Amino acid sequence: MKSIGEAKPHGGAGDLKYMGLLVLLAGLSRLIFARYYGPFQSGDSPGYLNLARMIQLRDFTGYDALRTPGYPFFLSLLHSEMAWILLAQSLMGIANSVLVFMGLRLLKCRPGLAFGYGLLVALSVNLIVYDFSILSETLTTLLVMGGVCCASLIAEKQNRIFPRSIATGLLAGAAFIVRP
Repeated sequence: MKSIGEAKPHGGAGDLKYMGLLVLLAGLSRLIFARYYGPFQSGDSPGYLNLARMIQLRDFTGYDALRTPGYPFFLSLLHSEMAWILLAQSLMGIANSVLVFMGLRLLKCRPGLAFGYGLLVALSVNLIVYDFSILSETLTTLLVMGGVCCASLIAEKQNRIFPRSIATGLLAGAAFIVRP
């Protein structure tokens, strides 16, 4: 007998519709947020931006090791341009809602229930604020959820274990470098 949360295997047309709806709703919520609010900076933001500048200049004079280099490296790839950072982090926030859905579906959760949890991530105001902040939370969540999805694929499908294991390890390692 199936439990309440169990469902048929993932990957059908219904899953694509749910994922498309998540992308649409998460994207709209971020567009609305961008229309009325600007970027946020917290007490940690200057430290990330300073280290990003050091990485860009390849001059680590004055580096105090208070920040790990993962998130500042990401910022330096975007030249610490606020518009590009907010766009990239908004796209990551949208991807996070889809990864929550996919991860739960890989764990045999019913599509509607998995969609509900994805929707919580897509529309959660506090997570949207992180997307619009110079903080490592959105990138960390993306890396962790990507690792969870890779690990779930290993558990579900016993083929191609080696590349999936490598991907899981790389994502977990990157998450640790971004936010230990």
